[in-house]
Amino acid sequence: MSVAVELRPSEVEANPVKPRVLYQGCPLCKSGNVGSLRVSDCASHPLYRLVIARTMTWLSCNECSHVFTGGYFSSEVNEVLFEKNA
Repeated sequence: MSVAVELRPSEVEANPVKPRVLYQGCPLCKSGNVGSLRVSDCASHPLYRLVIARTMTWLSCNECSHVFTGGYFSSEVNEVLFEKNA
């Protein structure tokens, strides 16, 4: 399935895809005992921007049961995602 994504000028400048800043363990309890839950394609989400990867990896902490993505966005990526005209 092909998904059409509207390009904004700031996204063209920001490409290529910027990787997430990876967590070294659970961001809540800091345990390194985490497991992968699933990988999801987020390209069809209305807020998706080309500066981020199409897929998100979801993890679960085996110590405190916190569920989280494998990393967080840099401030550069956040600027694109949270533009006022977005």
